[in-house]
Amino acid sequence: MQQFSAQKRLNKYMGTFRHHFAATLALMLCLSGTLSAQQKAQLPYAPRLEAFRTQAEQMSRALYAANAALEAAHNTDSADAAAPLVLAVQEQHALMTAAAQAMEQAGATVTDLYGKGKLRQILRRLPIGRYNDLHHELLAKGCHGSVRLYLALTGRSSQFSEEQINAPLSEADTATLHRVAELMELLRSNTNPREWKTEPDFARKLLALIDSAQPGIAAMQHSPAALMQFDALAEAARPHLQLLYERSFYELGDLEERLMRRPDNFLADLYSDYYRRTYFDRRAHITNHPSIRKLIQSRWESAAPALAEFRKKYDLEQGDGRTPETAFTFPPHINRSNYVAFLNEFAQSVFGEDALYVQTPLQQEQNKFGKRIVRALAYGGRLLEPQLNEIHLINCYFYLPK
Repeated sequence: MQQFSAQKRLNKYMGTFRHHFAATLALMLCLSGTLSAQQKAQLPYAPRLEAFRTQAEQMSRALYAANAALEAAHNTDSADAAAPLVLAVQEQHALMTAAAQAMEQAGATVTDLYGKGKLRQILRRLPIGRYNDLHHELLAKGCHGSVRLYLALTGRSSQFSEEQINAPLSEADTATLHRVAELMELLRSNTNPREWKTEPDFARKLLALIDSAQPGIAAMQHSPAALMQFDALAEAARPHLQLLYERSFYELGDLEERLMRRPDNFLADLYSDYYRRTYFDRRAHITNHPSIRKLIQSRWESAAPALAEFRKKYDLEQGDGRTPETAFTFPPHINRSNYVAFLNEFAQSVFGEDALYVQTPLQQEQNKFGKRIVRALAYGGRLLEPQLNEIHLINCYFYLPK
């Protein structure tokens, strides 16, 4: 399916909740600081340092002006009036990024530029946080009906003609948005922060609404008015999407499949790639249920030829990796800096497309002998029993390297 741009934008909001200026701000902070006049005179990039300082001041002024206009946006006319100021912020953002990159390319380093000076103060005063708060707030309000403000906020002002900007919603788009709204209401009513339960057939109903709305989603790509209303619905749903994720989709395997493991729909696209890549790593657990043990055992047996080949390639010695007490030992060339990459290589080599991504664990695990362990991860399958419907995982254990 053609990617839906509103979904891609929302990827920035779900997961790590990164804001529009996060990457550039990180670069700016790395280059923040001032030097004495004598030190600056000796630097090959002194003119670029001054250009960056000037650009930071201009960026600050643009942000304050945009924030004032966004705070004053309470109807379509005032929202329309804020659009040029948002575009000015984006222009200054691009110029500031270029200035930072030019200084970096000229040889600026963090050590050179570290200090507490005027430039550092300017960067700290940039009201980016407030700008992003207003950005989310106005998206949730449908930009008060201002398509121009919506396109400015989402960086798409140049992608649509005047005819498209002024076009009303079509009947097809209205019907699709109605289904999306119904889906978001079902999600809201089944993610009560105080209760851990859903209505009967929640997963079936949710997936049916996804499939019903999906054909109309791609067509909305050509209607800024429809995109604006979709983003408003998605923005309002963010807390419920987060809670659904934190509750592991109520261990409903159909939802895990369609939203995390093999995403194929617009609701799945509202989660960032980071969320999908780390979901099973976060959710990993062990069960002693006989049916699950049998399922995982069969998966290990089917992977035996690939495992034997991998073991030979890297000269893996003792252990079979199936329990924390029978963990593999990493090859000699693997250490704390590269073991995560090796774990993911192991899973991909042994289990193929069933490999699941893992990252550096936030908390280290120990086996019953007190030895620290880490794991590779793979999809183990699902069972028909209603209470065992979730995706079951293959844990492949390794002793943590030195």
